[in-house]
Amino acid sequence: MSDYPKHHPSGMQGFNKKVIGMMKDEATGKIFEELVKLRVKLYSFKMYQGGKEEKKCKGVKKSVVKKNISHDDFKECLFSTKPQMRKMNVIRSHLH
Repeated sequence: MSDYPKHHPSGMQGFNKKVIGMMKDEATGKIFEELVKLRVKLYSFKMYQGGKEEKKCKGVKKSVVKKNISHDDFKECLFSTKPQMRKMNVIRSHLH
């Protein structure tokens, strides 16, 4: 509730601001139009007012999420058994 505006009806602004391990409201009190949550740290939502779309995919580069994955891809993955793949270039070390 740390990002709530001062005039929010809950009266809880500035509470636990940037404290690690505490729950945060990513919508800052706004209403979701649609939320698709596939796993922990793998979700997408659309806001009711303004149509803002936000996507989170742990382990996937932010540029790939921003350019190649849409909210509709999350819905398709939820309602069908078809796997989805995206190509990304990364430098990683294995078994070092």
